[in-house]
Amino acid sequence: MKNKLLILISILFIYAAQSHAFSVNIDPPSIYTKGEQGERVISKITIENTSNEAIKVKVYPQDWLYRDDNSKQFLELGKTPYSLNKSLTLYAQEIVLTPNERQEVLFEIKTSETQKGGLYGVIFFETSPVLKNASSSVQLIGRIGSIIYHEIQDTQVYQFDVILQKTDSTKQASKLYLNLINQSNVHLNLKGSLLILTQQKQIIDRIPIENFKALPNEKRTIVLTTKSLPKGITGLLTLTYEGQDLPYTKIIEINN
Repeated sequence: MKNKLLILISILFIYAAQSHAFSVNIDPPSIYTKGEQGERVISKITIENTSNEAIKVKVYPQDWLYRDDNSKQFLELGKTPYSLNKSLTLYAQEIVLTPNERQEVLFEIKTSETQKGGLYGVIFFETSPVLKNASSSVQLIGRIGSIIYHEIQDTQVYQFDVILQKTDSTKQASKLYLNLINQSNVHLNLKGSLLILTQQKQIIDRIPIENFKALPNEKRTIVLTTKSLPKGITGLLTLTYEGQDLPYTKIIEINN
């Protein structure tokens, strides 16, 4: 009897999911905008209902932070010092999309005359079916977001450092823990490499670095893996980032 009940419950959930199988696309998933102090910058996000039923879409902004694994943690609007809270205006809070319909959602960013650096957030599109399934109380709700990066032109300050926190070595490999200390007033997205050098300056490994990111006044850690390293090893760190023509370079003493 218990097994039959579990099977029946499973069928009901499958039926509810199939009855409200809706999906949406947004374009673009990330938006990078720039404007002068006090300037109004208007941009748009296109949302498309790719399912075969009408959906309601709730549109709202939030803040975000980085987690340790580089994913994003979303917060209520106004919870971070670089929030879009007072600068963002949405021109739609709720829309209805018929099957395969596409709409543009406009938003405006207007900073104050004294605002500097960068503002960051996300605009979420939360979807639900227009017609509820009368045979089930299970109603599916999903959301998708477009990440917003906005910077105030000619006010960006780039100041950061990268420090080797520690090295963990075994006979098979070494792990290097690098701390990025971002004292900038803008988001950083660093790319480059770490060359592992012997005392004779011979290259024994080149470790690529991608998406070493940090929000303003944030400290982040990246872990790089290389072969097991002997004593007397140094590293040449080279990083490039938007806003600067010359790369950031630093000699790091690894095993001494």
